[in-house]
Amino acid sequence: MSVNIKDDLNTKRETNKIGLETFAINRYNILDRPIDTLIEKLQKELDQEYSEHQKWIDLKSNNPKKFGELEESAEQRGHSLFSQMYDYIRTANYIEEELTTLFEMKIIYAFKHLEIEVKNLISASFDENSIGKFSKWDNLIQYLKSKSIDINKVNNYREINQLRTVNNSLKHSNDQIDKSLKGIEEFKEIEFVSYDVLEKFYIRIKESSNTFLSSLSNAIYKNLYEFDNEKLGRISKSIVLRMNENNANKLIEHIKKQYE
Repeated sequence: MSVNIKDDLNTKRETNKIGLETFAINRYNILDRPIDTLIEKLQKELDQEYSEHQKWIDLKSNNPKKFGELEESAEQRGHSLFSQMYDYIRTANYIEEELTTLFEMKIIYAFKHLEIEVKNLISASFDENSIGKFSKWDNLIQYLKSKSIDINKVNNYREINQLRTVNNSLKHSNDQIDKSLKGIEEFKEIEFVSYDVLEKFYIRIKESSNTFLSSLSNAIYKNLYEFDNEKLGRISKSIVLRMNENNANKLIEHIKKQYE
């Protein structure tokens, strides 16, 4: 059975349009849930360590006589309350380092996941088979710019750019805050990275990726499938600059045949 070219093109166009309209649906971050389970467990353990340490601090402050008796009794058994209090803090510091690592993983994966989705979106939208060569975020932005898509007008680009900045800093820096982070609100007044700062930052930007993807797919949709008089004028002018009238008329006839 022969395939009608017009129907085939119409089907492909409508399928592509639907793909863009629904692209951001279910593009969720698969790493969040398992890591959040670990984080919740560690935060409970951290609270417990600090709570136990605070109990001894309060006892020493409010009832030094009782504390002294307990310390004497512990020393007789070869122990020390002060040593035990230090153990609580040491364990708490270890847990905080683990939490910092987990939040670093969340942030680095969140940006990598988004980067992959943007590449997939561009590749599917523009039939760009060489998108794999765009290994850097800046190259992706420049490619979109070449398609007349202003990334600064895409919703939540500011938050996504902050995610990119924090991602780069975590991958290439130590615990000390580098200058690139000083323009981001959570990092302005601190000198060292800690899990609670990373947690606050991640909570703020967490939903930005899906909003950004949805807005970007919408911008690409408008670029590819919506035509007002101003846009049609630009297209016709670019053709006139490249074609003489005879070739332009031939092109018009070819276009008409696609709709017959």
